[in-house]
Amino acid sequence: MRLLAVAFLCMTIFAQSAFANENASPAFYNKSPAEHLADAKRFLKYGQPHVARIQLDAIPKTAPEYKEAQRIYAKLPALEKKEAGEDIKYEAVGQIEDRKNFAKYYETELDYKGIRGTVSVQGKGNTTLKINCALRKRLANDNKLLSDLRRLKFKKLLISDGVTLTTVTLN
Repeated sequence: MRLLAVAFLCMTIFAQSAFANENASPAFYNKSPAEHLADAKRFLKYGQPHVARIQLDAIPKTAPEYKEAQRIYAKLPALEKKEAGEDIKYEAVGQIEDRKNFAKYYETELDYKGIRGTVSVQGKGNTTLKINCALRKRLANDNKLLSDLRRLKFKKLLISDGVTLTTVTLN
């Protein structure tokens, strides 16, 4: 299975480099239309419509495979949109994990500085950071903290000292 994945990766790189530089791979241009069509189908099977498009573009209009290539080509925009959506979904999942990890890190950082407190994430997508500690006012004005939270795409910071809750909206 691993060998298959490595071979597929090599094919992907080969196809992308062929598209990027005509002189880089004469073998790409020496393929028959049937081979280009087969490769395009293989790339679609593995969820890479952008690479399949390169293979389909190499099929001349005079080839018998051209008609089938055009049918596949018509489906590419929807497949590429789906691929882009999956990329966004995976990125969002990664950001959720990054925000959870930041909360753990920041709690450890407070502890290291001798500040007793708890840090947690809340809300849909973990976009709210809640800090419970005595230094409410100082943390609400900590530019480095606010910058880090914006970079991680937090939407809100809640800081409580046990009596008062301060809310900072992050844009």
